[in-house]
Amino acid sequence: ATKVKSLCLTRGEEGAIIACNGKIRTTPRLTIDKVVDTTGAGDLYAAGVLRGLSLGFDLTTSSMMGSRVAAAIVERIGARLTAADLQ
Repeated sequence: ATKVKSLCLTRGEEGAIIACNGKIRTTPRLTIDKVVDTTGAGDLYAAGVLRGLSLGFDLTTSSMMGSRVAAAIVERIGARLTAADLQ
């Protein structure tokens, strides 16, 4: 059987659960003024996590990066962000 080394599970408004090397942690939810459209939130979370990992950040930090871009996208209609959305 193959073991999973790392895992990220988003829970919407509940934040995320991350597991790495047998340790399970949660990352907090981010405050969102109003959820308008969830289109792209999961994809952007994954992209943020992968971006963080590719830059050498740990899984917790990378999960928070993913949460940040996912939180930004749900406050607008559609699945495209601009640099200004992340300020």
